Formats: sequence, structure tokens, C-alpha cells
Amino acid sequence: MKRITISAFLLSSLLLSVPAVAQEDLTKEITVETDYTPHERKASKLNLLPAVSKPDVKPRSIGYSEWSVPDDVPALAPLMMPYGYRTTHEFSHSRGYADFGIGSYANIAANAGYAIIAKPATALNLWVQHNSTWSGRNRSENLPEALAEPQKQKFNNNIIGIDFSRRFYRGTLTASAMCHFDHFNYYGGYGYTSTPGGGATVYDTNGWNESDSMQSVNEFRVALGWRNNPGNADTFKYSAALDFSHFGLSKAVNATINNKGIADNRFALSLSGETLYRGSLNYGADVKFQYLGRSFQDLIVLSGNAPTEDQLKHTDGMGLLTLAPFVRYASGKFNARAGVNVNISMSDGTAFRIAPNIRLNYAVCDGAAVELKATGGKSITTLSDIYAHNRYVSPIAPLSNPFVPLDAELALRVGPFTGFHARVFAGYGIFKSMPLPTINGADKFHTFCTLYEPYDIKGWKAGAEVGYRYRSLVDARLSLTYSPQDLDKGYFLGFDRAKCIADFSLTVTPIEKLKVNLGYELRAKRTTPCVMKVAGSSPDVPENITTELCDLGTVSNLSLGASYQATKMLGVFVSGSNLLGKKWDNYYNMGAQGFTFMAGASVVF
Repeated sequence: MKRITISAFLLSSLLLSVPAVAQEDLTKEITVETDYTPHERKASKLNLLPAVSKPDVKPRSIGYSEWSVPDDVPALAPLMMPYGYRTTHEFSHSRGYADFGIGSYANIAANAGYAIIAKPATALNLWVQHNSTWSGRNRSENLPEALAEPQKQKFNNNIIGIDFSRRFYRGTLTASAMCHFDHFNYYGGYGYTSTPGGGATVYDTNGWNESDSMQSVNEFRVALGWRNNPGNADTFKYSAALDFSHFGLSKAVNATINNKGIADNRFALSLSGETLYRGSLNYGADVKFQYLGRSFQDLIVLSGNAPTEDQLKHTDGMGLLTLAPFVRYASGKFNARAGVNVNISMSDGTAFRIAPNIRLNYAVCDGAAVELKATGGKSITTLSDIYAHNRYVSPIAPLSNPFVPLDAELALRVGPFTGFHARVFAGYGIFKSMPLPTINGADKFHTFCTLYEPYDIKGWKAGAEVGYRYRSLVDARLSLTYSPQDLDKGYFLGFDRAKCIADFSLTVTPIEKLKVNLGYELRAKRTTPCVMKVAGSSPDVPENITTELCDLGTVSNLSLGASYQATKMLGVFVSGSNLLGKKWDNYYNMGAQGFTFMAGASVVF
């Protein structure tokens, strides 16, 4: 009876509604469509800005690429060059940027870049960089007090680069070019003479001609690369790259002979491939061939006539083939990459060398992991590599090419837990023919450039890193590394052979647009080898040659800076370095700048 009553009620309601519909339009057509969700198409672009090429000035443990080439290890605090207040530009929809800063010692830092093409598949970026100082009166504590104030440190460093990338269906093509020019003086140079009768050395500041102390760097580089875009059906990824570079010093600085300086021409071909199976085991290999041609001219004295151009000219060539097969395994808590680096050298001593290339990571539990690294290999030392640390490299002396049989590190990583993370580590390394800055001669005070001699060293290291991040308000980090150093003992922590390294940084963002940075760098017990030569008591007695470690002093650099983003386009910054006014030598006889400050502004557009 309930069903009948409800049905009658629905039927009567339907009949009562028919007249109302009929009054509107009984012949109206009704079209029923399936569900449709509109998709809005928006124009998009790559949110990328041209990269700013600035050196990383924070000390860190030595690392290796897939080619087992030692990574650049900064050996001193960042006072040799007036770096800007930041090394990267944050994410922005803008296509260009420019910043300019000026400070004490007439330090200038300027950078600019523009994305000429910024499309989803195509990018073309142009960028320039300028660093200079014009009035650096940098006193060295290693010079006798009787000497007058050292001549001013000056350099004018400029880089212009262009980067291109184009993404196709099958892969991505990249191309880049860079041109670099630097003009500087050897500000640690002094003339010297000896008193009649072979007495003590007399230092003469007038004996060093300023025009003789000027040097120029000319560098350019072009590179071309390709990497495929493996899809769902592809099980193999690969890449290939070609690279050519030239780096040269304009002249060999000498009081009597100004001939051509040393120059490098380097060619490199790189190939890489790896399987992409759906399982946990992949196979791959990296192959790289490098050839370095180096020309330089010896400063020799021939009896009779002056040396000719052909008598001074030397040319060296070296090739290096690196084969690096590996197996990659990833399953749950365990990740590993195991392989070897096989190096075949041409015209550089031992032809065949082999070293490990192993990296392991095991998650013991949530938030804790054990890491193991054992790498090594042969590498070619270029002038550009040394210049990245020290522009005052000798303009006439060749460089050794190191071989690292083993560089091992075991670490325990914890965190992050509510913003906190920590890492403790210990390692051991063997480094052969490592080019280290060396002082030659009994008169170690006369040093206007740095000579690099090959040394074999081995030793251990230990350290810890801790960090804490609270939202976007506070970010603090502290790292400590210790390695005892001797002439042939010690882990390679940098060209200054520091015994203890500490690095602390604190970034505070009290309000959204303001950032304050506090930093402290310590490189304690820095040393460098000194080759001491003492003449024999008579012509029949050979000279006595000994090598010892000379003290470079301790770097203690306290820095403070702040930046404020006034508008979306405009930002201002101020920074200060060496706030404690400490004195040390960047390299022997070459004093670092004292208290420095810099202020400037940046815009994005």
C-alpha cells in the first residue's frame, strides 16, 4: 500500500508540471552531451636565468667526478678577489639580471646576464662577469720589516659567456662558449742584490720594475654536447660531449728576458652510457679521452751569445684515456655504484693505471645512513686548474699530473629531524705527483710567483658536520676537518696544506625581504714545502739541498653581510670581510687584504 501511495503522488506531480512546460515551448530540442572537463592552455617559458660563474670559496673535502679528477679545493679565504654578495640568483620569471658592488681597496664586482631566448624547448643565455681591485696595499708578515710598503695589488678580471640548449624529441643539444681576460701584477715581487764579498742579501724595492711585473691571461673555451631523452620504451641513456680550450699567460716575467709565457691547448671527448632496466641492476660505462699540448720557454743563460727563440722554446704533449665501467644497484635501503677507473697515459710516465670507483649508501633506519666512498684515478693538471686557486702561478714552469691510487671515506649521516642533521666521517688518501706550491732557494723571501713541484703524500682525515634549519627563518651550518700534516704525510685538504679547517655560516631572515649572513672561516697550521739550497764550502763540494715545511700562518676570517629586496626588481646589499683585521699570506710573500667592505645593488628585469 505504501508503494502504491508514493507512485500515485509522483505521477500526479508529473502531470501537474506538463502544462507549465507546454506553455514555454513544446517543440524545443534538448541535446545531451557527455561530461567534458575543459583544459586551459597557457603559454609557458623556461624560468631560467643565465648562470653567474663565480668561484666557490668555502673549503670542503676533496671529491671526485666520474673521471676521478680531484675537485678544486680552495686553499684560502676569499680575499684575493672581491666576490659579490651572492653566487646564484634565486628563481625568477624575469629574463635578465644585473648587479654591481664597490668597496674598499677599490674592489669592484659586477655581473649581468640575459635570456635572449627563453622557450620551453630552446634557451639562449648571454652573461658577463667582472672582478677587479686597484688599490690593494697588502702587507706580508714574511717580508723583512725594513722593507718599504709593498706595491699595490691590482687585477682586472673579465669573463663573457654564451650558453645554448635545444630540446628535440630524441634528445637535447647543448653548446657553450666562453672568453676570459685577466690583467694583473705580481705584487709580491722585489728586486734583490748581494753585498760585495758574498755578504747578506740586501733587498731593494727599486730593483723590481712595475712594467716587468704585469701579466695577462687569455682564455677561451667552446663545448658541444648531446644527451638522449629516454622514454618509457627506451632502456638505454647516453651522452656525448666535445670540448676545446686555450689558456695562456702573455709573458715570462724576468728582469732581463721578457719572452713568451706558458700556454695550454686542451681537447676532450667524453662518452657515457647506462642501461635503464626496470629491475634494480643497471650497467654502464664512461669513456673520456683528453689531449693537452703545452708550450713554454725556459730562461736559460748560454755562454757567449744571447739565447735564440728556438733555444728557449719547448713543447710538451700528453694524452689520457679513461675507461670507467660500473654497475649500479638500488633496492630498498641499499644503493651502490661499483666500478673501476682504468687510465692509459701517453707521454707521461707509467702507461697503465687502475683505481677503484665505488660508492655505497645503506639506510640503517629512518633518518640514519652509512656512506662509503673509495675512488681514485689519473688526471691532467691544466693551467686553468691552478689559476682557479692562484693567479700568481709561475709563467714558465711545467706542472705535474697527479695519480690518486685511493681516496676513501666512511661516514655516518643522521637526519634531518625537525630541521637538524649531522654527519661524522673519517678517510684516508694516497696522492702521488701532487703539484704543491714550493719555495725554492735559500732566499725564501724573494717570491713574486708560485712554483708548483710534484710531491707524494698520504694520510688520514676526520671531521664532522652539523646543521639546523628552522622554517625559512634560520639556517646554521658548521663543519670541522682535521688532518695532521708533514712533508710527505697528510690528507690533501688544499694547496696550503692546512692541518685544521673550520667553516661556520648562519643565515637569518627576520623579515621576508631581509637576509643577514654571518660567516667564519678558519684554516689553521698552513704550510708549504721549502727547498733550501746551500752552496758547498769549495768548488769541489756539491751544494746541500734539503726540503722542509715553511709556515704560511693561519687564516681567520670573520664576515658579515645583509641583503634587502626593496621591490620585485631592485635589491641592495652590503658585506664586510676580515672583520677582525687579521693578517696572513694568500701565498708566500703575497699578503691578503685587511678589513674590507662592499655595497651595491642588483636588479632583475
